[in-house]
Formats: sequence, structure tokens, C-alpha cells
Amino acid sequence: MDDDEATGLTSGTRATVATVLAMNDRKSVVPGAVSAAPAEPPIPTQGLQLHLGSGPYAEPGWINVDKSWSSRVSRNRPLVRVLARARLLNDQQRATQWPREVIRRDLSKPLEWEEGSARAVYSSHMVEHFERAEARRLLGECLRVLAPGGVLRLVLPDVHAGAREYLRQKAAGDEHAADEFVALFYESYGHLPRLQRLAFGFLHRPHQWMYDAESMRALLEEVGFTRIRERTFRQGACPDLETLEIRDGAHEPASFYVEAFKP
Repeated sequence: MDDDEATGLTSGTRATVATVLAMNDRKSVVPGAVSAAPAEPPIPTQGLQLHLGSGPYAEPGWINVDKSWSSRVSRNRPLVRVLARARLLNDQQRATQWPREVIRRDLSKPLEWEEGSARAVYSSHMVEHFERAEARRLLGECLRVLAPGGVLRLVLPDVHAGAREYLRQKAAGDEHAADEFVALFYESYGHLPRLQRLAFGFLHRPHQWMYDAESMRALLEEVGFTRIRERTFRQGACPDLETLEIRDGAHEPASFYVEAFKP
């Protein structure tokens, strides 16, 4: 049996795996791509701090904003009990209580804050729930509300890391490798009863677009941001990262972190 038969991969797939593994060994900063910088000018000392897509987490000192209808539903405990008995909420949704400090806003619409009024905008695992054109408009609004020198920090699932993991699993003979890779992009409720599918679709918008660090850099540049830097967990110019970023076994290993500044 030759090597291709032993691994179950074609020679073309083996070459692709080798290429991606070589890319994985490269430095995290590549010429012309998102790059790290040892020092940055300080961000403004005054201004709003906007936490967009906060989920059920109200960070002190920040304006915490989320669109999810779960924020309203969770505050009506009798309704939560009815929906849970009807199996229209899962255990996590039933147990989660949203703080009243979280403001419900539709972030696909223009932001309500004045131009130049914010020193920092933070968003984790939210932008991928917008279509690319929607995300571009939102990032443009973030640029508008930031003061000159203000920072935008984004945390997103990394399609590059997902592709590496897919090829690793494929090379190891995992027959479900493709299923797990596609699940990064497409959150399916097809296995649920019809009413549960409707409820989950109402309360949660699945992924609409995915990025790696380089594609997000290109989008941020289109919008007008400068000094775009790839960061790591709790490292960067954004304030309060020690409490904003919670070490999360589900998110952190397959995420990338990027900061961009208003010129």
C-alpha cells in the first residue's frame, strides 16, 4: 500500500496539507498583512467606551449594547418558564439572565452616538453575524463615532485556523472533518422540531460571513482605519481587556484579535 492509500488522501490533497502546514509555521506577521507593533500612541483619555454585541455581559464603565431578543425575553421570567416547558428555549437560554445595563439596539442601523464621542469600541464574536456589506457599514459607523486616535478592537472566529484544523483532521483520517469545518460557517437547526427552529432563528442570528486577519485588515482599510494590528488575548491598546476578555475554551483557540485606530 502506498502513502496515498494509507492516508486516504489524493496526492493533490497531500500537497495542499503540506502547503497549509508550511503556512502554519510562518511568522504570525507577514509583509503587507496585519502586523504587530511594540508601541502605539495612547488613545484619548476621555470619551465613551462602547461594547457592541455584549451578550449578557455588562462591563462596568462601558455602554453595553446587544440586539438579541433574548435580552427582553430573559427579563420576563414567567414567559421564560412557558417557553422552556414548550422546549422553545434550551437550558442555557433558560438559565441566562441579561443585566438591565445591556441596551437593546439594532446595530445594523446607524449608531446613535455623536461623531468623535468614543475613545474605544470593543466587539467579540459579533461581526461575523452580519453580511459583509452590513459589517462594512457597521465598521464605518465605528470609525465615525471614534475620536481621532480612538481604538476599535475586534475578536472573530478565524477561518484560517479552521482551515488548518480541517486539513489536520483530514490528514488524520477523520471522516467528519468536513462537517466540523462547515459548522464554522453554517449553524443548522434542521435537526430540531419546527417550533424550536423558529424560536432559535428568532432569538439568534447565525454566522453570515467569515474572515481571517488579512481579509479583516482589507475591510478595515476600505472603511478608513489605520494602524491595523493583529493582537493576542488581552494584549493591546483597548482598555479593560482583563475583564472584557474571558478565557473561553470554545472561542479563544480559533479566534483572531485585531485593533485598528481612527486617524
